[in-house]
Amino acid sequence: MSQAITRAYEAIQEGILDGRFPPGARLVERDIAETLGISRTPVREALRHLEADGFVQHRPNAGVAVSLLTEQAMSDLGDLRAHLAALCGRLAARRLGAEERAAVADRFAAVRDHLIGHAAPDFDVREAFRLVRAAHALLFDLCGNEWLARSFHRTTFAMVMQASYMSATPGEWAAITGYFTTLPEALEEGDETLAASLMEAYFRGARQRLLRAHRRGLESAKHEGGDHAR
Repeated sequence: MSQAITRAYEAIQEGILDGRFPPGARLVERDIAETLGISRTPVREALRHLEADGFVQHRPNAGVAVSLLTEQAMSDLGDLRAHLAALCGRLAARRLGAEERAAVADRFAAVRDHLIGHAAPDFDVREAFRLVRAAHALLFDLCGNEWLARSFHRTTFAMVMQASYMSATPGEWAAITGYFTTLPEALEEGDETLAASLMEAYFRGARQRLLRAHRRGLESAKHEGGDHAR
């Protein structure tokens, strides 16, 4: 990709990942081009690449919009990420050097320190998700498999996945906190089996929370629709 296309791709992708472009939002080439100070051609090409990567979709007579994930798609996505996580854990335990393990341990400690306060009234769930996302991104980037890292990043739909943390129960928060303690220990010991198991279990738990949040959202929308109809 040219520099302009790459710039447009990364800007739009980041807007999708941080929620500025929510699911279903229409993406207007002209507006994006004006914001970035480039022509519409690289924006159009960037949108084509984003469609190939699953971030956006063309809708008949409606242009390009941020992809909507159905419950089945979320379930499939969760399964895929759990498998990716298991491989990442195995590779990280095998390949990380001392400095890399220390960097991961520091990032995971920051998450754990924040999660300890999960029961407090002012606990910031969005900040927790940001820290979790950054910690996992670092681990995947350091695991030694560029294709694995790329696959993980391309399946990180932050605006959707954040919902799984918004719906976490106190017991689930405790389990999440424990994970951010035990995984660095497994990596330090080079225990491939344990690291793979911990990461797969964590991401399967995230999948269940995501599906639960999605169903609650559908139920809430149904009730709101009924209220408006009365």
